[in-house]
Amino acid sequence: MKQLLLCCAILVLAAADVSANLENDTCDGAIRLLSMPTSFSVNLCSAVHDYSPSIGGCTGFDALDRDVTYWAALPIGGRIAVCVANTPDTDLSIYLVTDCGDIDGTCVAGSDSGDPECIDYTAVVPNIYYLIVDSYDGCGDVTVTVSELTPTGAASFSAVKARY
Repeated sequence: MKQLLLCCAILVLAAADVSANLENDTCDGAIRLLSMPTSFSVNLCSAVHDYSPSIGGCTGFDALDRDVTYWAALPIGGRIAVCVANTPDTDLSIYLVTDCGDIDGTCVAGSDSGDPECIDYTAVVPNIYYLIVDSYDGCGDVTVTVSELTPTGAASFSAVKARY
């Protein structure tokens, strides 16, 4: 009987932990923005807290709740413009970084002061840019709208790789 209870307890605990189910919960699993429609929804409730700019950083505030990541390769002059709309259950922010291990040091654009939260960035160097959709508090279905994305070609990506 004890073995059966232990087995059931493990199954209940495993079923309760659905917070790490999104493949793009971290930058290692970031989804390529070009593979997404121009407007799409994501439920932040299935994510966990991985990233946060510091207070006074590129968004002006920290973000202490769940986040998801996307990426795009931009050439010099490449542009990305993205908005996310807050819901009654969320206080969102978005930011664009080149290194997810150094949010404050590599953030090139961010927003955490309106509704919707929008960024519009033109690349000054060719690079891989990570878009992080983050929440200060709460979770729910969030709509991400990409109004501009000028991607890089293979030659430009080779130039980025050659820099490292």
